[in-house]
Amino acid sequence: MRFFFVIILVISNVVSAQLTFEFRWGEQKIIPEKTYYYKSDSIQFEELKAYLSDIYIESQERRQKIADVWLINFEDALSTSLNTTLEDEFPRTVFFNFGLDSLYHVNMDYTGDLDPVHGMYWAWNTGYINFKMVARCSNAASKNGRVDYHLGGYLKPNQTTHPIEFKMRSSTILLDLLPLFDKDIIRPEVISSIVLPGKEANRLMKFLSNTFRHD
Repeated sequence: MRFFFVIILVISNVVSAQLTFEFRWGEQKIIPEKTYYYKSDSIQFEELKAYLSDIYIESQERRQKIADVWLINFEDALSTSLNTTLEDEFPRTVFFNFGLDSLYHVNMDYTGDLDPVHGMYWAWNTGYINFKMVARCSNAASKNGRVDYHLGGYLKPNQTTHPIEFKMRSSTILLDLLPLFDKDIIRPEVISSIVLPGKEANRLMKFLSNTFRHD
């Protein structure tokens, strides 16, 4: 009697990959000090930072958490990508919070991306800045043309964190700032500075949360 052994090789489709992030001006990647145009005005970005938190990727096979907190800084190329393992297939669904969940504001774990050295922390009673934009704008109301938007706040009714979910067909997440200016959501000639939690920060973060897309 002969016995035949069949060896079945299961090849995993899990691969090393990067999830990347870009600030965009329409179809252009935003880079420091470059001039961008809208309507009859122009703007140069000096600082752009944003927090994403509790980031999950879901494929047909599984749902996996790939990061607790991700601080993106457009001046630091290393901060714009996350190394992870992903299922080698598209589309995937990405889930994350734009901004930090309230627990991150009060847990006093000031390490890594939560370290105040990054310039994204106000104080114990106001917590973290979820999105920061510093720029020079041709029509800004300030004398020196400076625009400062430090958007944050985790207490009701002006909490500024928003859950995001969408299908991805690539590994790049985009946040497009052009609609803020084209649609007069931000009017630097009227308000050139927002640096505390409140209704205006809440309104702008809500609008920004709808401008995420993938490349």
